[in-house]
Amino acid sequence: MNTMEKHSSLKALNHGLHEWVENKNHTVHRATEKKPVELFHEEKLRPLPEKPWNNVFIHTPVKTTKTAMMIFDTNSYSVPDYLVGKALSIHSTPDKIKIYDGDKQVASHPRSFERRSQIINPLHRSYCKLSVKAKMQRIHAVIKDLHPAISDFLVKNQECGEDPQKTAYEIFKLMKTHSRAMLISVASECLKKKSPRLRTFLSYLHMDSGEAETVQPQNGELLNISYKPRGLEEYDE
Repeated sequence: MNTMEKHSSLKALNHGLHEWVENKNHTVHRATEKKPVELFHEEKLRPLPEKPWNNVFIHTPVKTTKTAMMIFDTNSYSVPDYLVGKALSIHSTPDKIKIYDGDKQVASHPRSFERRSQIINPLHRSYCKLSVKAKMQRIHAVIKDLHPAISDFLVKNQECGEDPQKTAYEIFKLMKTHSRAMLISVASECLKKKSPRLRTFLSYLHMDSGEAETVQPQNGELLNISYKPRGLEEYDE
């Protein structure tokens, strides 16, 4: 008998299971007095439908809250402001929450298994209604979605200890004077040089980040050197 204890790994167990099935299929069954492999063709089995299994639970439409949120499993998920008071349907999976207005998807969030949390996409809110913090989050989300290179740059920027929202805001301001292609190219170059810092980004555009480091000599006494001026006539001799 095949048991887990007799096999050193899952691969070995699966191999043993297939051997056991093959042996049983070619062994005469005492009830039918035939081998299962001989009866298989008589059963005329039809294949299962090829439609892929989709683990989605569709919930009955309910109205949003007055703050444009959908409540699911005690947590609140944002939808765009213009959908306030409208009945929307939540489609839940083990890792996603998707919200539909009829057949149209209007929002998507990672599913939270915390309790009474708020999951808000800053892009769902009118800019004039956002707090300063939310505005920075919205700008960060917009800039991050510009291109995979910029998204990767902002991730690496945070790993360097810098504030990615501040960096995204600086890139956002640059869009007034520089093309999208130029900013993507600079982000890619910073990643190649393994220096995903705002100062490096601005240096490629010949700009100053305003955070230049003060250069100091190793010997501090050199800063106190005194010089006595001499007249030009001494150089004529």
